[in-house]
Amino acid sequence: MRRVLVCLLDAQLFVLLQHVLAAEGFAAVAPPSPRHRTAQIPFLDYNGLDAILLEVPDRTGWFEASVAAHRDAAIPLVIITRDDHLSPDPRLKSALVLRRPFKPIQLLEFLRTLRHDRTKEVSDHLLVFEDVEVDLATHTARRSGKAVQLTGLQFRLLAHLMARADRVCGRDELIEACWKTKQPVEPRTVDIHIGEIRRRLCAHGPDLIRTVRGAGYCVSAGDRPVDQAGNSTAT
Repeated sequence: MRRVLVCLLDAQLFVLLQHVLAAEGFAAVAPPSPRHRTAQIPFLDYNGLDAILLEVPDRTGWFEASVAAHRDAAIPLVIITRDDHLSPDPRLKSALVLRRPFKPIQLLEFLRTLRHDRTKEVSDHLLVFEDVEVDLATHTARRSGKAVQLTGLQFRLLAHLMARADRVCGRDELIEACWKTKQPVEPRTVDIHIGEIRRRLCAHGPDLIRTVRGAGYCVSAGDRPVDQAGNSTAT
């Protein structure tokens, strides 16, 4: 699971965002002393940290410590503030400023871009998402370093979904992209093959293929349906 360092003065907001982030596959990690806003927070564990979410009442203490961590470790930064005049610092190249109250979907959309950055062609022929690797050159798939046996059709389906992570692919799109036959293909046939891919991937880890009712499928971390996110408002 991806990790977000969440530095907030508001304990209730921390609990809310902890649940929101968990539903999207992000673990909210609190700093050792989140209430000491003038202290230099020890951002020492950069490994495995995917973003910093920071409440900024002013530009001292937490803000400067976060800027340093963001700059030195290239960690994306989300700033939460009530200050209408606070603008992104020019030192921050990948930062988002959220003014309270804000909708969680604004935060999630920013974090999802990080996931898209992670789901990329590592080389000309390798797709990676979380712990799943698809090698387009050798037509092989691995999860957590273990081989995943797929048919040619199942491999094409998985590769198509992984190349479009967090985007819903409809059954008609999958049929057109992955089936080589000119004969009609029933939508139910897509469901059967996706179910088999899901079963084989789940033998080595949690389910990463999400079913979006009435729309199709997508590769994504977390359990919340993608078409139902972000309807509430954080205070």
